[in-house]
Amino acid sequence: HDGCEAGEYRADTLMLIHISASRSSVTVVSLPRDSWVLIPGHGVDKINAAFGLGGPRLTVATVEQATGLTINDFVEVNFLGFVKVIDALGGVNICLPQAVDDPDSGLHLAAGVHHVNGITALKYARDRHSFAASDLTRITDQQSLLSSLLKEAISSGTLANPLRLSRFLSAALGVVKVDQNLDLTALADQLRGITPAEVHFLTVLLANTNYLTPGGESAVQWDSAAAGKLFAALGADQEVSGP
Repeated sequence: HDGCEAGEYRADTLMLIHISASRSSVTVVSLPRDSWVLIPGHGVDKINAAFGLGGPRLTVATVEQATGLTINDFVEVNFLGFVKVIDALGGVNICLPQAVDDPDSGLHLAAGVHHVNGITALKYARDRHSFAASDLTRITDQQSLLSSLLKEAISSGTLANPLRLSRFLSAALGVVKVDQNLDLTALADQLRGITPAEVHFLTVLLANTNYLTPGGESAVQWDSAAAGKLFAALGADQEVSGP
């Protein structure tokens, strides 16, 4: 999440993660932070406003309202936590189709593959000035980064080696806030045999990427039919894939 002035907080990135009942596949659905949705008790607003208005509980309620799904657990990772989790894995690979030059974040990288530490990965995940599509391109970058993180965890033996997994989770649990019912250690053990090919990354389909809100802000609107079909499939534990 992102901290703002006057104690206002907005979720910088929102992802819905569905783990199949068989623990054989994972689906990650990015929810654009500017999605124009109903926030229970607060009217219609951008989805990322829910965190500042009511913290994790209202964020969960908002996502449940928008998707029709029941959210079982909530994981909150602040920027410091993101950096430490990446560093605990020894860094991750990112692949840039074009050079990136973002003076706001200080990210300057040539096109190609780079093995980066947590700070550089964070700059990459947050960069929305280097691309015309802004936030929507950033979602693709964030998904690519998570995929790379998973590949690093598998290739390094972190998930399969109990000692390495224990050390990694010890570092992660110090900076990641989780719902009291979520046992990350048990979940990681259940997912030990998963491969990157069994993790699917999607973004909720949009009907309007340049919606002008009544307050004059730019937001995005979901394709209600396509989104409904996607979330119904997840609710039924059916495998889904990208468009």
